[in-house]
Amino acid sequence: MRIEPETELGARVGVAAAGPSGLRMIGRLMQRLPLLEPLSYLAAEERAMPPVDLVVVVSGMDDVTVAGDTLRAATVARGLSSVRLCVAVVPRSSLASTPEVLGTLREVGQLVDALFLVSHRNLKPLYPDAPRMMAELALEEFLSTTMIEDLTRIIAERGLICIDFADVVAILRDGSSETCLGVGLAGGKGGAALAAEKAVQSIREQGGEPSQHGAFLVCVKGSTNITMDDFDDASRVVHENVHPDANIIIGLLLDDDLGSNVRVLIMAKKDAVPVAPVVDERVRRFLGQT
Repeated sequence: MRIEPETELGARVGVAAAGPSGLRMIGRLMQRLPLLEPLSYLAAEERAMPPVDLVVVVSGMDDVTVAGDTLRAATVARGLSSVRLCVAVVPRSSLASTPEVLGTLREVGQLVDALFLVSHRNLKPLYPDAPRMMAELALEEFLSTTMIEDLTRIIAERGLICIDFADVVAILRDGSSETCLGVGLAGGKGGAALAAEKAVQSIREQGGEPSQHGAFLVCVKGSTNITMDDFDDASRVVHENVHPDANIIIGLLLDDDLGSNVRVLIMAKKDAVPVAPVVDERVRRFLGQT
């Protein structure tokens, strides 16, 4: 069965950029996603930001100054009562590994609900002939903007596979802010399942083990030729590789730029605890549990 797109705007998403990398990524995102609302955190103390449901702080953490701006953006966003979810995205190759910057990064991680340190290792196998300098930072920025776009569309567009924003909030707030990002791309027969397998493997290559994680937000993306069988294949692979009690949300997005390919993106909370089945209170009393 062919899937037809249907769009209805839902949650509102704002973006704040810090540093050269952040500005580049936000520029690309605004071209593809006019529904994003740019936020000037520098002016936030003089006037209130517009009410949004999600704030994404995008930064390269290139140096101490940019790190300070990133911390300020996260602090302002986190302090707004209208913001239900705050996410920070940092390409690893632009991260200045100095004690001051790394210390600020830890402070940012304590403020936001999810901190993504995006590694070029996710996409390197897809572009083996890319020059080394391009392969690291450029691929990380590409993956970062892809993740932000998918996350925005999952919660802001109603239709296809409906996702409740409250469920997204629950997953990205589960555990600490440390979050792992996996991505896989494949085409042809069985491409959806293979893409999901690659996404799971990319998490393992970063030192994560999906079967021990407790919360996952997954995006399956394909052209308008994608079928429900493709979606089910990708979903099956994800469920086979995670904890049986894990909290999983899987969304479906359309993008004809992918052609015959299917892309699977997995956002996994590293230390989220798997959610055990809910036990009725009467059963608890019967078992003598208080």
